[in-house]
Amino acid sequence: MRNNSQTADAIANSIIKEVTEFTYLGAKLKKDGNSECEVTARISKARGAFAVLKNIWKTNKISNITKIRLFKSNVLSVLLYAAQSWMAT
Repeated sequence: MRNNSQTADAIANSIIKEVTEFTYLGAKLKKDGNSECEVTARISKARGAFAVLKNIWKTNKISNITKIRLFKSNVLSVLLYAAQSWMAT
C-alpha cells in the first residue's frame, strides 16, 4: 500500500497498485488509519480462542492460577496482537 506518497514510482518494473485497505501479517491496515474493523476482528478472534478452551474453564482439576495463565497466553495474546498500531481515538 502506498500511503501519503507524492510519486507513483515503479518497483522492479511493475506499477504499485493504490488500495484503500489490505491485510499485513494478520492485521488489517486502512488508508485513513481507522482501526475500528481491526479491533472488531481481534475481539471476534479472541472470542473464538476463549471458546476453544471451554472445557478448560469448566473443569475443577485445573487450578484458577493455571486458568489465568492460559487466558493470558492464549486469549489476550490473540486480542492484543498488533494493538500498538491502532489509532487511540
